[in-house]
Amino acid sequence: MRHSGRGVIALLVAWCAAAPLADSTTPALPTVITNVAVMDAEGHVGPRRDVLIAEGLIVGIESVGNGWSDPNISVVDGTNRTLLPGLIDVHVHLGSTFAAPDRLRIPNPKKNLQALLYAGITTVLDLSMERDAIDRLDERIGAGRLTGPDLFRSGRPYTAPGGHPIASIRSLYPGLLVKVATARIANTVETADDVDDAVFRQGQTGFKKIMLDTIPSHSPVVSEEAAQRVRLAATALGDRLVAHVGSPMDVQRAIDLGVDALAHAPSQGRITTEQAIALRDAGIEVTPTLIVWERVAQVHQGAVPSIPLEQELLTRRQVRDLARMRDGDSPLRGVMGEWADQVVPALDDRTANLRVLRDNDVTVLVGSDSPGLGLPAGAGLHSEMAALLDAGLDRPTVLRAVTWENSRFLDPDARFGAIRPGWEADLLLVEGNPEHDLTALQRIVDVWTDGRRVSRHAQ
Repeated sequence: MRHSGRGVIALLVAWCAAAPLADSTTPALPTVITNVAVMDAEGHVGPRRDVLIAEGLIVGIESVGNGWSDPNISVVDGTNRTLLPGLIDVHVHLGSTFAAPDRLRIPNPKKNLQALLYAGITTVLDLSMERDAIDRLDERIGAGRLTGPDLFRSGRPYTAPGGHPIASIRSLYPGLLVKVATARIANTVETADDVDDAVFRQGQTGFKKIMLDTIPSHSPVVSEEAAQRVRLAATALGDRLVAHVGSPMDVQRAIDLGVDALAHAPSQGRITTEQAIALRDAGIEVTPTLIVWERVAQVHQGAVPSIPLEQELLTRRQVRDLARMRDGDSPLRGVMGEWADQVVPALDDRTANLRVLRDNDVTVLVGSDSPGLGLPAGAGLHSEMAALLDAGLDRPTVLRAVTWENSRFLDPDARFGAIRPGWEADLLLVEGNPEHDLTALQRIVDVWTDGRRVSRHAQ
């Protein structure tokens, strides 16, 4: 018994002493990254340079050997490597979790933040967490007490009573506990007064999100009265309005409503050329999130893949959950199974939608909608980039979108999203050249956030 007790104590000590997945709480030290290829804002990898960062900023970019030789400056070798801005994910859910149906896992925002930074993501837009909760996370990150990327937020989304995401989560995880826990994950609104009450509680957040989709099929959708009031409130507060859509009909409703961006392209059905032109002319940017629909299809088919970066990030419990989703027997049942039956064969629609957006010069953003069903935080963005490439975007376009375009969407005056003197030192150093091989983005050497070098430790 005494021997067994020691074993338990040793296990607990080891668990408590284990290094975090990512740690960015160390001070920002002057650092020169030497002989490194530097990616420009167009997504092209240029000639080798020496890049100096100090006090959280990019201080200068010089020809190799003409830079800095101060012994107090830390030196990082960039030979055969590429330096690019930290990646940006404009669709995350910090209060969600990598999950298998019927296996409820308690969300861990702290781990999600670490996973994102581990994967080279230095800025995110959260589209669901309660404003007070994400503000507390942001405050701790800013004070150096918590590791994570820079945070933008929408607060809780606006949906119909019993609409998505409440309906979908309750379908996946039935039970009283889930019913209680999901009662406040969205602002449920039917009337203009409902919207006014929700806006009063939440205030200005920078972004607002409205649910126009029906998941599962035939679930309630926001009334026109409530939708127009959300649009009015967002305009009055100076917030940008993001619409969750699932069909071309939802896209048309979003265009008519005058939203600023789409959080998805349709999961099924095809956007018309006329709709794409209307999106472009209205300046409505689109985050396709192809990977989230593909993971739904893969979970339903019992054939969920994983990329190398996922294998570094997943815990043992998540590995077991992943194995359960790969057993060939769909865990999606009932109304969610019926909805997934419609998503599975619609891959050609989703590919066609991306191409019509591209061909009509609609600005495409990059977001993962992670973590979620079979999709972990951090690695999900890399899977989305691969899906965009497979669907017809070229590598420089994807690289530009996940850095420059995403940064301009979050803040047109932002001083991140490109490598320029005087801009924030949110940086990613990788082995190889991502303009030639996008998987180079998974071969991460170093990450910096606000000039602080991130310590990374695989699970």
